[in-house]
Amino acid sequence: MGIILNPIDTVDNISKEDFISNYLKPRKPLVIRKNTESWPALQKWTFEYLKETVGDIVVPLYDSSKADPSKPINASAAEMKFGDYIDLIQKEPTDLRIFLFDPIKFAPGLLDDYRSPTDLMGGFLDKYPNMFFGGAGSVTFLHYDIDLAHIFHTHFNGRKRVILFDNKWSERLYCIPFATYALEDYDIENPDFNKFPALDGVEGQ
Repeated sequence: MGIILNPIDTVDNISKEDFISNYLKPRKPLVIRKNTESWPALQKWTFEYLKETVGDIVVPLYDSSKADPSKPINASAAEMKFGDYIDLIQKEPTDLRIFLFDPIKFAPGLLDDYRSPTDLMGGFLDKYPNMFFGGAGSVTFLHYDIDLAHIFHTHFNGRKRVILFDNKWSERLYCIPFATYALEDYDIENPDFNKFPALDGVEGQ
């Protein structure tokens, strides 16, 4: 049987009523293709523009190492200037990635380049957006966000694969008790069902 991945609904646009009743309340993921068409960031935020704007900022980098209980949570593996990291991921594959980088802290003018989708829902922390960057080969371990927030994830460049699971599958995904992540001894894209039989038949998107 294996892990069953069902398609995610995709729309160009959606009304507030439809979004809230059919996706937000039932906690169902949705891809909204044209939600960012009015954003200046869609055209402005190229790698070169971001390098010019925040390229000298030193950022922590994270790799694909398993979580280490002896180290602080989310401890970084290295540090690098943001501009140098952008050069790195354009040049070669790397498992190093940038996690929760807030460029607004260093360049408040970037706030003018995007619009929170307040036409769909409220409650946005407009002054605290976060950006994630990863090169070819970078992977984030299976986890849930500790604040259990609703996320409007906007993708700007390259390709990224996201796999989502409802919380009802957490035990069969070997979620570690009192932790925000699952056991990291299996590859979610190619699991060994003999070693991890509970994964067989789990449904995601």
